[in-house]
Amino acid sequence: MAEFLIRTSRYFLRIGEFLKTLTVAVLSPADMAEWARKRYNRHSTLFNEENDPNQGLTDDERVLWEHAPSMVPARMLILGGGGGREAIFFGSNGWKVTALDISEGMLEQASSAAGSCGLDLKTVQGDLATFDSSAGSFEAVWTSMFLYSLVLGRACRVAMLRRIQRMLTPGGWFIVSFHFDSQISMHSKADQIRKLIARMTFGNVEYQKGDILFGTIEFRHVFSSESELRDEFTEAGFKILNFFIFNGLMRGGAVLSVQNEC
Repeated sequence: MAEFLIRTSRYFLRIGEFLKTLTVAVLSPADMAEWARKRYNRHSTLFNEENDPNQGLTDDERVLWEHAPSMVPARMLILGGGGGREAIFFGSNGWKVTALDISEGMLEQASSAAGSCGLDLKTVQGDLATFDSSAGSFEAVWTSMFLYSLVLGRACRVAMLRRIQRMLTPGGWFIVSFHFDSQISMHSKADQIRKLIARMTFGNVEYQKGDILFGTIEFRHVFSSESELRDEFTEAGFKILNFFIFNGLMRGGAVLSVQNEC
């Protein structure tokens, strides 16, 4: 009897976990972005308290920054700039920074933090998956932790990359970070069911293995192979200057360059 109850409990636990994962299938990308916006707005003050905006770059971010091409500080777009941590670092090093974030509350925190450091920060509220600007608007574009993974659907990511490339000046560069886990568990049958449900509900119709709900705040695509990333970068027309996987951190990054026009 005890063994039966244990097996039954495990069965229902697996069912519960599967049902939780369905959110990433039934919600559309726009719905998922709105989910994240509301959650970050609601907890923007808490996030700012937990993440000191004056702490500068993390160790893995410094590796990426050190491997970026040498350039006189000019115009930089920070994708996911809410909170102001990267904006303060780059602004203090002479860059003219524009911070884009989906959360108005996080941008308010960034403006306040930058202002207390005597820095002029331009902020833009919007979704990085659809954001656009005029050609040659920036010499550099930077993403905060994991941000590339927040855009679900390969076609959407490639389209975003192409917009970013157009926004950059010839010879400009893009530093991108992503969620990476080569050991992520994938169950083909469950994955096939989620993909079918996504299409039936007209939700995340480009559902891929690796699409997850991370905690209760944001949806992410977890990359499990370098080739998946490299193919997206090169298809969008970027040259890969450096590529890193930071073991133990479940993240990686790359330095991409816009080819100079002939």
